[in-house]
Amino acid sequence: MSKKGRGIVKSIVSGDTIIIKGRAVNGPPPEKIISFSNVEAPKLGTQSDPSREEPFALQSRDYLRKLLVGKEVSYEIDYTTNTNRRDFGSISIPKVIEGETNITRIMVKKGLLKVRKNDRNNSEEYEYLTQLEQQAQKENKGLWAKDVTAGKRDVSWKIDPNEAKAFFKKYKGKKLDGTIEQVRDGSTVRVAVKIPDIKFPTYQYIVLLISGVRAPVYRKNVPNVEDVVEPFSEEAKYFVETRILQSDVKVVLESNIPNSSNFIGSILHPRGNIAEVLLLEGLARINDQTLMDVTGCDILKLREAENKAKEKKLRIWKDFVSKDKDLPPDSNFNGQVIRVISGDMITVLNPINNKEKKITFSSIRKPPQEKPQGSDRNLQESGYAYEAKEFLRKKLIGKTVHVKVDYVKEAQENYEERECATVTYKGQNIAELLLSKGLALVIHHSREDQNRSPFYNHLRMVEEEAKEALVGCHSTKEAPVYRYVDASENLSKAKSFLTSFQNGTTRGIIEYIPNCGRYIIRVPKENCRMVLVLGGVRAPRLGKTEKDKSEPFAQEALDYVNRNILQHDIEFTVETTDRSGGFIGALFATINGIKKNIAVQLLELGYVRINDYSADQSPYKNELYEAEEKARSAKINIWENYVPEVKKEAEVVISKSTPLPQKGIERIEVVLSNINTAADICVQLASSNLGRLEKLIDDLNNYESKPENAPKAPFNPKANEIVAAKFSEDNTWYRARVRKIFNEGGKKKANVFYIDYGNSEDLVILNNVRPLPEQFGIKKIPQYAVEAKLAFINTFTDEDWKIEAYEQLQDIVEGKSLIADVISKAGNNMTIMLYTKESGAKTVASSVNAQLLSEGLAMVEKNWVKRVDHEIIDRAKNMTNSKKIIKSIPEVLIEIQEQAKKARVNAWRYGDITEDDE
Repeated sequence: MSKKGRGIVKSIVSGDTIIIKGRAVNGPPPEKIISFSNVEAPKLGTQSDPSREEPFALQSRDYLRKLLVGKEVSYEIDYTTNTNRRDFGSISIPKVIEGETNITRIMVKKGLLKVRKNDRNNSEEYEYLTQLEQQAQKENKGLWAKDVTAGKRDVSWKIDPNEAKAFFKKYKGKKLDGTIEQVRDGSTVRVAVKIPDIKFPTYQYIVLLISGVRAPVYRKNVPNVEDVVEPFSEEAKYFVETRILQSDVKVVLESNIPNSSNFIGSILHPRGNIAEVLLLEGLARINDQTLMDVTGCDILKLREAENKAKEKKLRIWKDFVSKDKDLPPDSNFNGQVIRVISGDMITVLNPINNKEKKITFSSIRKPPQEKPQGSDRNLQESGYAYEAKEFLRKKLIGKTVHVKVDYVKEAQENYEERECATVTYKGQNIAELLLSKGLALVIHHSREDQNRSPFYNHLRMVEEEAKEALVGCHSTKEAPVYRYVDASENLSKAKSFLTSFQNGTTRGIIEYIPNCGRYIIRVPKENCRMVLVLGGVRAPRLGKTEKDKSEPFAQEALDYVNRNILQHDIEFTVETTDRSGGFIGALFATINGIKKNIAVQLLELGYVRINDYSADQSPYKNELYEAEEKARSAKINIWENYVPEVKKEAEVVISKSTPLPQKGIERIEVVLSNINTAADICVQLASSNLGRLEKLIDDLNNYESKPENAPKAPFNPKANEIVAAKFSEDNTWYRARVRKIFNEGGKKKANVFYIDYGNSEDLVILNNVRPLPEQFGIKKIPQYAVEAKLAFINTFTDEDWKIEAYEQLQDIVEGKSLIADVISKAGNNMTIMLYTKESGAKTVASSVNAQLLSEGLAMVEKNWVKRVDHEIIDRAKNMTNSKKIIKSIPEVLIEIQEQAKKARVNAWRYGDITEDDE
């Protein structure tokens, strides 16, 4: 937040310190703590130091609380301390109180703040505050009251379980006055309860769980406790803070949690019941255990509120399936088993709607899960839960089964909603088969529970027979144990398995697929798990989070292999290893009855691209290139918009004083490699054979890893020298250019620019910067990263808008294929009009440059604004050489900027911020 502006008061820390919040953008808003200049408030006590509380501390804070919380104020920061970066300033309100709008003055007038003594401060404001304080002293206001005890209170900051039991017994069901002091999550608050019938102000702090509802858990930064941040928990917490934090409420205690200091109860607020509002907004669900205790609200209203949120699929109910129908529409079908999740749950693909459905077997559960022993990489698995899963995999994976959904089990806390069904294969009930082998247990339903298998009694009989036979989990013997070594744990471990894997074809089972080019395979013969990387292809990158967007068709490619070969028996060959311990080779699996090379299959479907270097080394080279050519010709998936690289002749007319840097505009495909600012980026040319870059980095690291190649003497690089530099985030060597040399903290450092990717950082030269061997130099292998500037535009100088522009650019381009029209070029620098392929790249308005302008997050460079005049329209030529006159690129961009100004979008919200610079 800036040093001057407006904000909403979130809460009051003390009589001289408040917390204000800015505007919310994609989540809770930024906050700023501001203390008042020149004054100090009486100190409030704390749980760790109750004795520090001074008279009138509560009155001082409460006056501000009732006046400001939830209101918009203006603030201005006077200074920030160097030690703890604490902001001091002033707060103003629209309302006039005793002739003042400045909060500091109002508080001093009322005797609720003291002027801080400072002989060196002789400002007019300080003198004026001193006069106000003297007047308050004369009138015995607040702090200056003759009766010192009038400003005191008695506070109990915590309560032990025994005291909590007695406290609850005394005040159960009574409406107690309280103030919400903290919101821990959407349904848990800390309340300062005022004890009734005591003349001297007495307060008890308690933790209250709001009855009838349960919001997503939000637990963060609690010492010695693991963080838990459930989906929508932050939004629920912020929602409650906005409405009742530091509000005066009535609290009704309804229950005391056994052996705990916490209470369950209702919060009564003049504006309504917060529990009902949380349910309406889809930020909480009904808590049946405490629902009957709710005070001051019709329980049916709470049910109704939750149902409305479910119908609208709000927030926590976004995936809710309506219960208007007893069973889902596709509750009886034949489908293919594509995944065994556990010993009692499978995923079935319905061929009619092509949707995957998780199915839990009705009325049974898997045996108790034994915890895997050993490290994450070298596991020892035991127990019949593992046996049950493996039995289902061998029996069902890839097979067609009949599914008849019997009931739907509602979502409960850590369990999602489950469709429970009777699954049969070749007329055999799979649940019965599992029970007969002692690989499942029957769930004991209550008499009232009608959600059960139609064959429930028969299943119980089969279980009893298995118990008598002492089979499976009913056996008196110890559970079987399976040990697997991770062959891909590191490069050294991988090399120890390499010879064995290179000796012909090896059989295995695909356990997990991170992306369509990488497979985790279990190899029973070798008692190991390993990572197999498909040779000869480059798989589209799959985003790791929602914000980290995937490349086009990455998810579709992953879905294809998951549906067709996950958990299948397969064969593979190995050619070599990569530097992380993965094995590079070919994978063969049977799809639709035909044995196929998976890399070739993915290329034919247009899900992956050729990796030239790797493909050239592959024994399946010809098949790989032929498969990609088929996909290109068919223009499917990643090749749907494929157009051979062409150059379009065009003339961008600017002004007589600025000749065009080149005659035509070249259109090229690029890959974004780094963002410095929204207008300054680095790209790699798609035509530059990026597959060879991986080989370059591997070779450079292999060279640098050998002790004999280490520099014999200290290396003293010079500015602009091309060197090898070790990137701090992954400890990998890359090619870099030295930008400058400097000393810091007694160490010699270099600022380096990684010439193949475009990012930069400061490095200690010793051990991190080395001479670049000649075979890796840019004369032999030109650098891959090109520094590109978005043509005709700049970002705003304000840091907040720079950040917003940066994030907007990320949202526009990440995960998308990009096209650039090169406006000018000099060496490894160029100015471009940038487009996403999805935009069509046919008009200036569809460019990324234009999108940033239309969002009010960039502006046209001032020199271009001055150069654009009526002559441009007359001189501009249509790019298709038609006789129709078109406007020049800069003129179109200026028009888009003007539209953003008129709409007062983002940086233009307060008018033309560039006028002062003219």
